[in-house]
Amino acid sequence: MMGRILQKAAESIYSVLERGRLAYLFFPKEVRQDLWQLHKEEKQYYIQKLQYVIGLILLGGMLVGFYVIQTLFGSNEQVARLERPQAHEDSQEFMLKVGEQEFMYSLEVSPIALTAEEAEALFREAVTVLQHDILGSNISLNAVTENLILPDYLDGYPFDIYWESDREQVVDNVGCVNRTELTEDTVVVLTAEFCYREWLWQEQFGILVLKENLTEEEQYKRALGSFLEAEEAAGREDEVWELPKEFEGEELQYQVVSSDYTLLWLALIIAVAGLCLWFGKDYDLRAARSKRQEIFRAEYAALVSSLSLYISAGMTLQKAMVLCAADYEKRKPQGHLLRLALWEFQKDLENGYSFSAALGRFSEFCDDANYKKLAGLLNQGVLNGAQGLAALLEKEAEQVREEKRRQAKVKGEQVSTALIAPMMLQLGIVIALIMLPAFSSLQF
Repeated sequence: MMGRILQKAAESIYSVLERGRLAYLFFPKEVRQDLWQLHKEEKQYYIQKLQYVIGLILLGGMLVGFYVIQTLFGSNEQVARLERPQAHEDSQEFMLKVGEQEFMYSLEVSPIALTAEEAEALFREAVTVLQHDILGSNISLNAVTENLILPDYLDGYPFDIYWESDREQVVDNVGCVNRTELTEDTVVVLTAEFCYREWLWQEQFGILVLKENLTEEEQYKRALGSFLEAEEAAGREDEVWELPKEFEGEELQYQVVSSDYTLLWLALIIAVAGLCLWFGKDYDLRAARSKRQEIFRAEYAALVSSLSLYISAGMTLQKAMVLCAADYEKRKPQGHLLRLALWEFQKDLENGYSFSAALGRFSEFCDDANYKKLAGLLNQGVLNGAQGLAALLEKEAEQVREEKRRQAKVKGEQVSTALIAPMMLQLGIVIALIMLPAFSSLQF
C-alpha cells in the first residue's frame, strides 16, 4: 500500500518537473544520454529515484513530528525526583522547567556521596586491584625489569590517585624503569595517595628492580659510550673536538659512518618503479587486447547477418566472405580491425590457402570465441554443401543480439544500484538540515 502511494506521488512530481521550465536542472542531458546508452527507460528510472527521495523525506518528517510532539506534550510531565549518578561517575546535567511560569534552569546533579566507611571499604578493594594493574608486562613486583603502569584513576572507583617514588632515578613517578646504573637488585617504594572528597589514604608498594645481566662486551660498549659522552661534554668550548686516543689502555680508532640514506632510497624507488613498469605494461597489454576483442565482438552480429543474407541469395561461402570484405572496405575506415581481418582472409585465399585454413587464420586474428565458433559453422557448412547454413547463421546472429541486450540490461541495473549510495547521502544531508535547527534551539 505504501509503495503504491509513493509511486503515485513520484509519478505526479515527475510529470510536474518534466513540464517545468527548469526541467534541464532535474533531468540533465548527460544523464539522459547515459540512460539511452544503457537501454534503460528514462521515466521509470526517475520515478524510482523520486520514490527513494520521497520515502526518506517522509521518514525524516515523521522523526521531526515525533520530536515536536514530545517537546510540546512531554514537557508537561512532572517529576519529583532525579536519580544521581554513581559515586565513580561524572556529574549529570538536567534541563528543568520550574514553577508556574516555567522558568528554565540547567541543573548539575553531583554523584552519590559516599560515607567515610563506604569510601574506606572501596579504598581497600582498590588497593587489591591496583597491585595487579601496576605490573604491566612484569611477572611480579619482586622481579621488575620493564616499565610499570601507574594509573591516575581506576575504572569503577571514585578516587584520584597520585604517585611518589623514593628512588626516582630507578623508577620515576609515572612508572618508567631505568636499570642502566644498577649494580645490584634494588628495592623501590612507591607511595600511592588516594583522594576522595576531603579524605586521603596512602598505600605503599615495595618493588624489587633487578639489575641488568650484561655480557662483558655489552658492559664495555656501555662504558665506552659513557666515556665518549663525558669527553665530548668536557670539550664543548673548543672549536674542534680532538677525539680521545685511548680508553682503558686500548688505542681507539674512529671512522665516520654515513647516515645519509638518500642513495638507498633512490635505489628502492627505482626498483619499485621498475616493478610497476613491468606489471603496468602487462596490464596495458591486457587492457588493449580486451579492447580489441570488444571491437570484434561488437561487429560480430552484423557480419553474421551479412553472411546469412548472401548465402540465402544463393552465393557460395567463399563468395559471401569476399563480398563481406568488399562491403567493409567501403563502409569502414582503413584502420578498422574487422576490415583488416577480412582483407587478410581474402589475401590468404589469393595466396593459395584453402578455405578452411584461411578461416582458421581469420578466427585466430580476431582472437574471440565467437569468431572461432563462426569458423566452425562455416567449415561444417562446407562439408554439408551449405545446406541449412543460412538458418544457422541467422539463429547465431539473433543469439548474439539477445546476449548484447542482456549485458546492457545488467550494466543498467549496476548503474542503478550504484546511484543508491549518493542518493542516500543527499537525503541524509537534507534530514540533517531539517533536524539541526530543531536541536540547536534547545538550551542545555
